[in-house]
Amino acid sequence: MRLPVAEPAAAEPGLILIQIDGLSHTQFQRALARGKLPTLRRLLRREGYQARPFYSGLPSSTPAVQGELFYGVKTAVPAFSFRDPQSGRLVRMYEADVAERIERDLRAQGAALLEGGSVYSNVYTGGAAEVHFCAPVLRWGQLLRALNPLALAILVLWHLASVLRVAGLMALEVVLAVADFLRGCLAGRSVRKELKFIPARVVVSIVLRELATIGAILDVARGLPIIHLNLLGYDEQAHRRGPSSRFAHWTLKGIDGCLRRIWRATGRARRRQYQVWIYSDHGQEGTLAYPLHTGRTIQQVVAELLPGAEVAAMGPLGHVYPPRPLADEAKAALARQFVHQHAIPAVYYTSSGGAVWAVTAAGQFSIPGQAAEVLGKDHPFLPEVAEDLSTLCRHPYSGELILSGWAHGCPPISFPDESGAHAGPGAEETLGFVLLPAGTCLPERAEHWLRPMDLRAAALHALGRMPLRTGRRLVRPRPDPHAVRVMSYNVHGCVGSDGRLAPERIAQLIAQYDPDIVALQELEGPSLPGQAETAEAAGPAVPERLHEIVEHLQRDFLFGSALYWASDGFDSAVVARRPLRVLRAGRLVFAADRKDPSARGALWVEIEMGGAPVQVLNTHLGHDARQRLAHIEELLGPEWLGGPRQSGPLVICGDLNSSPRGRAYRRLARRFRDAQVGLVRHRAKRTYFSRYPWVRIDHVFVNRHWEVVAAEVPRADLAVRASDHLPVVVDLRLVSGVPTEASPAGAAKTAEAC
Repeated sequence: MRLPVAEPAAAEPGLILIQIDGLSHTQFQRALARGKLPTLRRLLRREGYQARPFYSGLPSSTPAVQGELFYGVKTAVPAFSFRDPQSGRLVRMYEADVAERIERDLRAQGAALLEGGSVYSNVYTGGAAEVHFCAPVLRWGQLLRALNPLALAILVLWHLASVLRVAGLMALEVVLAVADFLRGCLAGRSVRKELKFIPARVVVSIVLRELATIGAILDVARGLPIIHLNLLGYDEQAHRRGPSSRFAHWTLKGIDGCLRRIWRATGRARRRQYQVWIYSDHGQEGTLAYPLHTGRTIQQVVAELLPGAEVAAMGPLGHVYPPRPLADEAKAALARQFVHQHAIPAVYYTSSGGAVWAVTAAGQFSIPGQAAEVLGKDHPFLPEVAEDLSTLCRHPYSGELILSGWAHGCPPISFPDESGAHAGPGAEETLGFVLLPAGTCLPERAEHWLRPMDLRAAALHALGRMPLRTGRRLVRPRPDPHAVRVMSYNVHGCVGSDGRLAPERIAQLIAQYDPDIVALQELEGPSLPGQAETAEAAGPAVPERLHEIVEHLQRDFLFGSALYWASDGFDSAVVARRPLRVLRAGRLVFAADRKDPSARGALWVEIEMGGAPVQVLNTHLGHDARQRLAHIEELLGPEWLGGPRQSGPLVICGDLNSSPRGRAYRRLARRFRDAQVGLVRHRAKRTYFSRYPWVRIDHVFVNRHWEVVAAEVPRADLAVRASDHLPVVVDLRLVSGVPTEASPAGAAKTAEAC
């Protein structure tokens, strides 16, 4: 297709932002419960994703949300339709020249998020290098016309399954659209509008969706840094039939299938390490159509009360532009007439002094101070929506009167003939959702919910374009927030089951679980038997892969300390939040080792956790059964755990290369507890081979000072691909009443923070 291919380093991050247009948090939860979104359910249950409420800002429509997300500018426009002061005419944001001019203004105010990437089906380009099906540019048509017949034939054959799939889906959608057309006619809706809706829903719900999905998959293979696509089908159906209608939810199954295909494509990506983020820009309110509700259009009502005025009314917001400026008293009087005589739930206006007022059936109220009287005290984003409502009313493109189809306690209405609408301050229309993988760093403010500005900051950080000075990380929840989380992980030299060398995947998986202590085996560093170093001071002694892992975690304010022991590729490391002290690090001796070039060793450290010293021993034993048993006996002997330095809480981690039936495992299990054994509602999980685990050789043992709260062997897609072993994650709680003693002074070497 003559498309350029990016050649970044494989470790560079990539980001795919997928917008499900118009799906509120409430409808998202309902669709999950009904089984309409199996891919998203898998992401939540198995892949460690977390759902957060997403506040759209105002107006709650795509141009405003994407203006804030792409450029960091709140309330970029006052509505989807407004009067352009330059041309003096009413415009809509899908008009190419209007969208281009607004985006030009936005670009002057903030850096574009999608630089170097691609974008599909949006209002703005976001600064993307490649733009498809957006208001300013429709590029795929130009691209296909530029292909020679042979290239076009190859493209069709290569994607023949997708072509046949699209054709079948189009045929099915036409049948459903015709049935829906007949239903709409029987319900008394306009035959002309219902007829126009048939091709519109086929194009938006099927053709545009499938082309955008195929394009995004191509862009993943090409290695573009950021990809944004907007899936419009649900929003289109919800406008016509309502946000909870069967036809609207039917489109979610097709959207979910597209998400599944893109997710799978990221697993095959060779040029970047992609993350997939999914969000909804806003929701929709189920509405009454104002013409059906009152028998008159809003244009007729405005013409009666204010002759010569223009009104831009799409959805539940109507901006009224009178032929000449109005005095404050005239605005208030007109607002009361709209509310009391013409069934408008709320009218907003800005006084000559700059104050914003709202008029409802209950009276006149100041905004933002008395916003609760208009929006309801239970509005999920009351302080923020009140401030944004005040900003919207002062926008230079806003009308002198702003008619709102939503107010607390009133049935929502939409000024056009539609059953679902958005743009106003309603609880449902402002409440979208966002799905982010565990390990994602968010701004400190975004603790319970996000707005587009927060998602923008997180995306820039994930791409390495902007650091977060302070923030918080989404992590997999702990059964006990006060427990100590320990991870033991054979990382196979950071070479995954797919053959890729990718230390960043190891770091990403560690970050998802947010452990307090990580024991790593098989880092494949240089041969330095018996030497322990800090990650900062070691220089060439510390393997580059460990340095990359710790650097990645440290960048995201997680870990500050690492210790390392190396010998012929079977090296080990312990990474922790707090400073580490070496108790012993060295080679395990066995007579037969002279014939075995791969020396085995152990790293024994001490960490201060909650004021008490905690000891961790990390080892990686060999494949010879006699050697393993001899090394276990040595570890239990006086030079190691059987000596006076072992006291208090102890955790033993490692790849023992021994299943629970092996003698080495049974010898260790006689003295210590296997953390995966004996837990209620937990069956011990196998750890090797990661794709098809058939044996349990990676273990965590604890002594009597610990109570095991929970244990897990992750089987998420990232864990399967990152190494040929699966990690073991355990949550531990110190047992009260068991005496502990600190190690003798001088027996430890303090490690500096990495």
